[in-house]
Amino acid sequence: MKAKVVSLLNGLQEFENLEMIRVKSNRHTLLIMQNFMPVIGELDGSVEFVFAKDVIKMENLKGYYMHKKNAFSLLVEEGDTTPVEYKEAADA
Repeated sequence: MKAKVVSLLNGLQEFENLEMIRVKSNRHTLLIMQNFMPVIGELDGSVEFVFAKDVIKMENLKGYYMHKKNAFSLLVEEGDTTPVEYKEAADA
C-alpha cells in the first residue's frame, strides 16, 4: 500500500510498502489493510503507518483521510506531521 500526507506545515510526505495503517480518532478506531474497502473520514487523533519492520506515528492531527485502491491520502488541517514515534514493528 501507499500513503500520502499533505500539510501546510510539512508539505507532502509519501510512504510506500505499507503493511497497514492505524487511524485513531476521537469517534472511531480503524485498521486499514491491503485491499480494504474504500473509506473516507475525518481525523481528530493519530495515524500510524506500519511497515514490515518499522512504525511511524503522527499524533494530534485534525484533517480528512481517504483510502481507495490501496492508496491512503491524508489532508491535515491542523497539526505537525513530523513523526512523534519511530520504532521497530516488533515492538509495536
